[in-house]
Amino acid sequence: MKKHIIIVLALSVMMLIGCGTMPKQTKLPPGEQKIQYVIDVPGKLQDDIYRRSNEWMVRTFNSAEDVIQYQDKEEGIITGKCFMFYNVGEYQRRIKTVITLEMKDEKVRMTFEDMCLLAYNPSNLSLKQEYRPLKTEQEMQWFRDSTDALSGNYKRYLFADTEDW
Repeated sequence: MKKHIIIVLALSVMMLIGCGTMPKQTKLPPGEQKIQYVIDVPGKLQDDIYRRSNEWMVRTFNSAEDVIQYQDKEEGIITGKCFMFYNVGEYQRRIKTVITLEMKDEKVRMTFEDMCLLAYNPSNLSLKQEYRPLKTEQEMQWFRDSTDALSGNYKRYLFADTEDW
């Protein structure tokens, strides 16, 4: 009997130690739910940047849920709603965000804001699923990794040669 009590106590202590050493999720400070990139586009005028940006938005965000919500060629602004996906373990993450491209001669400012996360297990879709704002620095880092790749893709598209038919 003493052996069982000692084993139970030892297991309890190990479990408590394990819980105490789990990495702490750092909360996202207020006002840090925005990511911006400024992209230099030397030698390109606003009209050309606008045209290429509009093409890029249409080609990149082609789901029925992705929508261009506002565009103004004279002001050099395109705003749209888009969705990004990534996996962490058995859970899939889906982030809904608003992307704004503001253009002027030789420059573009790309802004992501109003990010909301949906984390779900594809093997159990019966659970209630709702979008919620990003809460932790880790979630923001996952999103930042996606936007870094997306901004790189956008920059390459701006500089790619266009077909002259």
